[in-house]
Amino acid sequence: MNKVLLVGRIASDIKLSKMQNGASSIKTSIAVKKPNNANNAVEFIDIIAKENVADFIAKNVSKGTLVSLEGYLSLYRFKNKAGTSVKLTYVNVQEISVLSKSNKNVAENSKLDSAQVISDNDIPTAELIIED
Repeated sequence: MNKVLLVGRIASDIKLSKMQNGASSIKTSIAVKKPNNANNAVEFIDIIAKENVADFIAKNVSKGTLVSLEGYLSLYRFKNKAGTSVKLTYVNVQEISVLSKSNKNVAENSKLDSAQVISDNDIPTAELIIED
């Protein structure tokens, strides 16, 4: 069975791109705390998401957001321009849940929450005068 479950913070800004077939795609990384770690060291794990999952991430997730994700491990092997064999490992995200927004998002939302609410009655109206 190839199944990965991770909880951590998104480590970079999200950039939505389109594949050749037009489907959405994102590549980023997630910072995951190492187990039994007194000094809070983290591992940065590369993740990819496609189609609806990528669209959801692009709309609802930003750098620093705490997420829970489920997916599977993908290995990509190819030769680079120099002819050297390269192997990349990604977690291909199938499901993601937002656990909490980043501190930046929380600060922005609190600014919005404290904004003054006005009604249509609070907006001044101008009197239209038509002269013949």
